[in-house]
Amino acid sequence: MELERVKMDLEKVKMDLEREMDLEKAKIDLERVKMDLEKVKMDLERVKMELERVKMDLEKVKMDLEREVKMDLERVKMDLERVKMDLEKVKMDLERVKMDLERVKMDLERVKMDLEKIKMDLEKVKMDLERVKMDLERVKMDLEKVKMDLEKVKMDLEKVKMDLEKVKMDLERVKMELERVKMDLEKVKMDLERVKMDLERE
Repeated sequence: MELERVKMDLEKVKMDLEREMDLEKAKIDLERVKMDLEKVKMDLERVKMELERVKMDLEKVKMDLEREVKMDLERVKMDLERVKMDLEKVKMDLERVKMDLERVKMDLERVKMDLEKIKMDLEKVKMDLERVKMDLERVKMDLEKVKMDLEKVKMDLEKVKMDLEKVKMDLERVKMELERVKMDLEKVKMDLERVKMDLERE
């Protein structure tokens, strides 16, 4: 019975150490994610594929670990006397692993909180992006209206220019007509002068 309990403790120690190594890697990845959030958004699909690969690798590691554990158990059976002598040391190591596990649990809670914050930040970025898209649509609509107004102004300006040209032409005609009237008036004045002179001679 003591040997079985030792085997179970050893198995638990190995599994806890494996989880601790995975958690350290997750903490490093999380720091990278926090520093490079924009890149994470762009590479999200790649990360998903990478996660699937990691899951497959983890399954392989688990299978390898089970195989190694079986081999270790065979060695434990052969080295039972040595295990008994080392039992006290294993117990001390187990206590240290338990303490490390508690620390890992606390770190995991911090990681979860950081991950939640990142998710909230990502949602905010998505909302900001939607607002920007809506603003862009409004700007595009305003631009189209301005273009239409500009076209109308151009057409009105062309009409004004044409009207101005017509007025200028009419003004020239009036000036010419005025000149003719002045000339006719001069002629009448001259005729009147001749008549007056003729009258005076008589």
